[in-house]
Order: sequence, then C-alpha cells, then structure tokens
Amino acid sequence: PSRVKKRTRRTPRARHENELLGLALLALGLVLAAILYLGLDGGAVGSWLAGALGDVMGEAAYVLPVVLFVLGWLLLVRSDLLDVRPFRLGVGVGFLGLMTLLGKDSGGWIGMAVGGTLAALIGETGAAIVGGTLLVAGFLLVSGASAGAILRRTGHVMRSAGGSARRA
Repeated sequence: PSRVKKRTRRTPRARHENELLGLALLALGLVLAAILYLGLDGGAVGSWLAGALGDVMGEAAYVLPVVLFVLGWLLLVRSDLLDVRPFRLGVGVGFLGLMTLLGKDSGGWIGMAVGGTLAALIGETGAAIVGGTLLVAGFLLVSGASAGAILRRTGHVMRSAGGSARRA
C-alpha cells in the first residue's frame, strides 16, 4: 500500500562517504591516542587540540581516542549498529553520565556545567548517583543488554553457588 514507508537504498556515494568518515575518525583517534597516551609530539595543531579537549572535557578526553577509533571501525565495516537509535542514544547518555560523574573537578568545562550544576542542585552524592545511573543506562543502550536479564542471571548464579556451598 501507499501508506507503507519504502526503504531507501544507500547509493555507492553514501557508502564511500561513510568509509571516508570512518577512516578520518580512525586517524583522529590514533593521533589523539599518540598524543594523550604516549606523550608524543602532536605538532602545533595536535597539541592545541589535545589541550583544548582537556579543558573542555577534562579527564574524559582520555576516553575520546577509544570512542573515535571504535566509531571509525564500525563505519569502515559498515556495521548496522550505527543505524540503531538506542546505540546512538546510549553513546550520548553514557557521555552525559561520565561528565556528570567527573563533575567540576575532573570533567573540564562540560563537567563543570553538567556535574557542577547538578551537584549544586542535589548535592555531590545525588549528582554521583545520577551520573552513575546515566552511565549504566548508556552502557545498557549501547550493548543492547537488559538490566532485568542481567539481574535474573546473577540471581540464578548466586542461588546455584549458594546451593553448591551448602552441599559441600
């Protein structure tokens, strides 16, 4: 019927654009890793970029090379995971949770804006709880795991271990 939304096929050009973007993200992740992790000279632009990221994101800047590398890899291998809305939402929610947890002391300007403001409103402990919850929610969205399934499986394993310990 005409009401059914027709799927659009990606053109070869769109595939090439995704591959080029993936390569660019891989390269940027590797350059940032070399500067941040290994302390190698990044030149004027690379050193400025690493410093700016440290100011804006604080300690979370050390997570960025890994994230860029993984996203670049997923684009290169044409993963359908990047097209899934929960994955994209999970990356954003996880980032927000990380910045909230790092807060004004270690989160740079973003941590100060998000975590610092939240800590002023509900206290440091409340901000840590909210940040941790957001980080776990982001992980669950990215991985596609279910918190209920994880808790049920953990309970089953604990009961089995308890029963084995009593019998021994």
